[in-house]
Amino acid sequence: PVQSSTSPSNGTLTFTGIVLPTATSAPVSSVNGVVLGEINIRYGPGTEYDRVGVAEAGDNFAITAYHTQLPWVQIRYSDSPNGFGWVASDLLEIQGDLTSVTPISQTSFNLPTLTPTASVAERAAIGTISPEFATLGAQLWNNMLAAHFDPQTSRLGALYLLNLKTGEALAFGGDTAFSGMSINKIAILTTLFSQINDVPDDNTAFLIAEMMICSENISTNKVLAVIGDGDPYTGADRVSAFLQKLGLDETFIYTPYSNDPFITPEAPQTRVTDADQISAEPDPYNQLTVTQVGTLLHDIYQCATEESGPLLDDPQFAGEYSPMECRKIIDVMEHNKIGNFIEAGTPANVQIAHKHGWVDETHGDAGLVFSPGGDYILVMALRNPTWLEFAESEPVIEENAREVYNYFNPDAPLETVRDPEGISAECNLLGNPAIDDLLSPSFGLDATTIG
Repeated sequence: PVQSSTSPSNGTLTFTGIVLPTATSAPVSSVNGVVLGEINIRYGPGTEYDRVGVAEAGDNFAITAYHTQLPWVQIRYSDSPNGFGWVASDLLEIQGDLTSVTPISQTSFNLPTLTPTASVAERAAIGTISPEFATLGAQLWNNMLAAHFDPQTSRLGALYLLNLKTGEALAFGGDTAFSGMSINKIAILTTLFSQINDVPDDNTAFLIAEMMICSENISTNKVLAVIGDGDPYTGADRVSAFLQKLGLDETFIYTPYSNDPFITPEAPQTRVTDADQISAEPDPYNQLTVTQVGTLLHDIYQCATEESGPLLDDPQFAGEYSPMECRKIIDVMEHNKIGNFIEAGTPANVQIAHKHGWVDETHGDAGLVFSPGGDYILVMALRNPTWLEFAESEPVIEENAREVYNYFNPDAPLETVRDPEGISAECNLLGNPAIDDLLSPSFGLDATTIG
């Protein structure tokens, strides 16, 4: 199993030159080990030793020794400080006579010291961050690793956190592209408001509520059609063009959402970006990075609360947005109640404007949290190959959300992740004030309506 290690002196996770080796032809050796699945390569014969690398199924290594008391074999591994690594023998298909290589029986090893590098939080910092913020970041990272969401493997996660008061920010996996899920509906809604003047018509207001609160995909496609002058594919293209104008070119959507019998499929385009578009195997037509989603939320927040930022000040968007529109975007997201993820890690009386999303293998949440101790943005995405269980994703997102909230509110912490009551799996918009707010010509005339 994938495990992380910490420095015994301070408990801080450090990087130790871990790389993903490329598959090679069989090395010249009388005994080889072919990797059966994604595995760790350890510094010594046991999971208590630091990881020095990761190997993938099919990688082939020369076996140089076997342990006589432990089910581990030593392999030749050039990325290790001493040129060797250890792998549990049941993770390899061993080719050749294992007893013909060197037997090792010692249980104490005088290994060269691994050279520590900058802490993961320091590496994740965007600009300058305080030691306290770095400590929080390291804890969030360790929570993800403890749940085996590890960027050195195919089961990985990413997180973006921004303190809206101080501007401190950090991102783990911020350059990894994930499937956009329903989180990219934030970009769709923001693009829509560039084409309407403060108040949508009744039908569009209802579609917005269904898209953002019920996460209804057919209604989302109808919104894309509104953006695209009747064509949802054109609408998706315009959403991506809007994101590019904001400089968020690693996040895009080029197709309507699936399972819509009212749309004739077309051949969509996609885009190669500077993000890592391989590790998380993202949807080729609907992608995001946590950093860019967080940046979009920040742009909306600035527009709504500070009446500034690119949506109002950038000449590319001249006259397209108003603070009222940005406040309506936040307001409808505040009415999105799902009972888990960021909500479960935040007290019930705290306003959260968020959009969740999930597909088979990827789950995530992106939110603005208006806490008594300060406003902040938290975005997370978690991915497991083929299928991700909610029992695996929920505890990580919820605990990280709780620890972030407690960092901002140390005098009134949330002691445990809460179990929100009264949340129905069936979305019912009857009487929901979000629609009235969208239709109001005076809602959000001042920033006090937010949070």
